[in-house]
Amino acid sequence: MLCDSYSEFEFIQEIVKEISNSKLNHTPLFVARYPVGINYRAEAIKLLLDIGSKDVRMVGMYGPGGVGKTTIAKAVYNMVYDHFEGCSFLENVRDRFGIFNGGIQLQETLLYEIVGDINLKVSNVYRGINLIKERLCNKRILLILDDVDKLDQIEILIGQCDFFASGSRIILTTRDEHLLASFGKGLSAYKITKLNDHEALELFSLHAFQRNKPEDDYLELTDQVIRYAKGIPLALAIIGADLYGRSEMEWKSALDKYERIPNKEIQQILEISYEGLDETERDIFLDIACFFKGFCKNYVVDILNSCNLYPVIGIQRLIEKCLVTIDRYDKLWMHDLVQQMGREIVRQESPKIPGIRSRLWCYEDAFEVLTKNTGSRKIRGMMICSPEGAKLQLEAKCLEKMKNLKFLLVNNEIPKLPKTIRGVNASNCFSLNSESLSKILLQFGRILGLPQNMACLGVRDDILLDSQSSSRLWQRADLSSWVPRHKFFEFKSEFRESQYWLRDYYDDDTPCDCHVIIPGNKIPKWVNHESVGSSISLWVGSELPTFALCVAFCVADEDEYDFVCVVDIFTNGHKRTLVKKFFFEMHCDHQWFYGASHRLLQEEVGNLIQGDRNHVEISCKISCWTSETGGEIAPTIARMGVHVNCICGLHNSVISHENHDELVQPRGNRISKRILHQRLKPFLPRCCCFILRKLYHTLYPIRSTSGRPLLKARKISSKRKRPLVARSSNCL
Repeated sequence: MLCDSYSEFEFIQEIVKEISNSKLNHTPLFVARYPVGINYRAEAIKLLLDIGSKDVRMVGMYGPGGVGKTTIAKAVYNMVYDHFEGCSFLENVRDRFGIFNGGIQLQETLLYEIVGDINLKVSNVYRGINLIKERLCNKRILLILDDVDKLDQIEILIGQCDFFASGSRIILTTRDEHLLASFGKGLSAYKITKLNDHEALELFSLHAFQRNKPEDDYLELTDQVIRYAKGIPLALAIIGADLYGRSEMEWKSALDKYERIPNKEIQQILEISYEGLDETERDIFLDIACFFKGFCKNYVVDILNSCNLYPVIGIQRLIEKCLVTIDRYDKLWMHDLVQQMGREIVRQESPKIPGIRSRLWCYEDAFEVLTKNTGSRKIRGMMICSPEGAKLQLEAKCLEKMKNLKFLLVNNEIPKLPKTIRGVNASNCFSLNSESLSKILLQFGRILGLPQNMACLGVRDDILLDSQSSSRLWQRADLSSWVPRHKFFEFKSEFRESQYWLRDYYDDDTPCDCHVIIPGNKIPKWVNHESVGSSISLWVGSELPTFALCVAFCVADEDEYDFVCVVDIFTNGHKRTLVKKFFFEMHCDHQWFYGASHRLLQEEVGNLIQGDRNHVEISCKISCWTSETGGEIAPTIARMGVHVNCICGLHNSVISHENHDELVQPRGNRISKRILHQRLKPFLPRCCCFILRKLYHTLYPIRSTSGRPLLKARKISSKRKRPLVARSSNCL
């Protein structure tokens, strides 16, 4: 009788337990105090789940921190949980895996919420995997894994998604789009987007005013908040709650502070994505946040690649982590709050002393560090963009302490640079003077081992041609090389995979090459070979020496150009491509100075050198280009120059400090026939039968102002023993 009574008691307990478990697993979750913009997004997820189908389905939601992934997942849970035998919502999976035995605890929670046995214990994760498979294989369940960031977290909880009965549904939320791609076609991905302006205004108003629209006195301040938060629900809710019930003065003060120092709660949530990056990815993210937001991707890759940061894969990881986006013009962007998060990370490196931060982008901070010479080895990047009309006078030693400075963005005078700098883009630096330019070029000359004093017999003041290369005197507008803007940016993938991608440093930390871009279109005086056109010929000895190339580009001022310049070297008639350089967002004429190290030149063309006398031709061309106007006016190579230690003769050329105006002025008296004959005689073929009679000095020496040809030729009689011909672009 007692035994029967005991059995009946146990039976009743089992019924109570089953009912309790049923209620536990079929209780809706709290979604949000003000679920603005939630329902239609949740409905979109529900459609992807296709509850009526009998297969096992997975849906992944991805987006940046604070955009509402968890909130929407809860709303979806409430819509569909009553269609399943068991339900489980595992929140903050990433954080819980980070604690001791976090994986085991999550497995036990999953088993308890589905099976309902509180005494069910897991000894290790591998036992837990088998236990989940055994206990849940016959149940049609709904499982939501919130905030996962690694594949092994998913595998520990659901294996290969083959643990559960037909009709089961699994939802993942993550900040990492690439994580979802691991499942291939077996998972449907859905991107959670930010709120539109109407939704953002309603959500903020509900938190800040307890109604769905702002008070009239706060309209302007409310607009400021909406622009600041840019549709991120987390920011709108936190700021709204913080400003609730405060005066207008308090609002203004708080908003000024937000612009400078982000809210801690928002910062902590957004930093989670940053913490999931490796060291190089963090550097790339902080560089973009501090300096390169809104810049062309290829331009940024060009710079960061020279800093050994592997930006091709690094930027892709940032995109997958929802930290960076790329627009249709291939420009890098990030949410203002994400940018502010990155800059705050840098500011926190030294809140009070800017000189020991890794990056300086604020003009006031840069001004303090430069004028007080308080920089340090920790600074790796700096932006010096002075306000309009302001002039920043710098001492040459102001960067001396910044031994690890990798790049410098300026719109003013450039001081003496640290040895770690290997590239300067000052294409918009119109106030750049000749002294600053000379400092840069002299420094790069020393880095590359380029001698200052060079000799050449040729005379730069006249442009000399031969019959074979006169056609290359002037690169006319080549409309055939125009490509649509979107097509131009498709070339970047092919370019990155080529051997001409911007080289890195050698093992001994010496650079392979150096680049300088400045406004203007004239070749400096000290360049000892010049051509009005796109190629230069010269003679070298038994080894190709280091040289500096200067190319002057002309573009239409009212347009914006992107183009690729290819530099080829012909050594004794054999062609090798030395470098391909992408130029982005060029609004005006500019010069590109390029220097290749002696080691790089020997690797590329050293095997083509034969004997003690070798003919070298350096040629440039614009291989493809695009512009905002759609290709009406092409960019051109107006002229080019080479500074090289050749064996053409004894005409000395020295890099010197010169007036900036002289960089753009033609020089020169015409050369006499006697001197011309003497200086060209060593290079003339015996079969030559033409002589140039007149040379005119003009910007584009094809025709004179009167329209007559500038170069006249006459036949030399057979009795004349002194053949003479002028070679194109030779020894200028």
